[in-house]
Amino acid sequence: MTIEGGKYAVASFELDPSEFGAAWQWFMGTWFPSSGFQPDDRMCFELSLNDARQHPQGKFLVELWEPIRRL
Repeated sequence: MTIEGGKYAVASFELDPSEFGAAWQWFMGTWFPSSGFQPDDRMCFELSLNDARQHPQGKFLVELWEPIRRL
């Protein structure tokens, strides 16, 4: 996958498989409204930083990347 350059907001999480939706909801619904930024038109993505099978609690270490631009 080729990722376009530019500015991105990045949020890091340690998540159970059931918590991905809530993480995105917090990022987009809580962080963005108070950030001074808005989502850009480029593609957002998740970056997985571990193998959850190797985590003691089976959690995923992830970064959520959302392209941004100033309001």
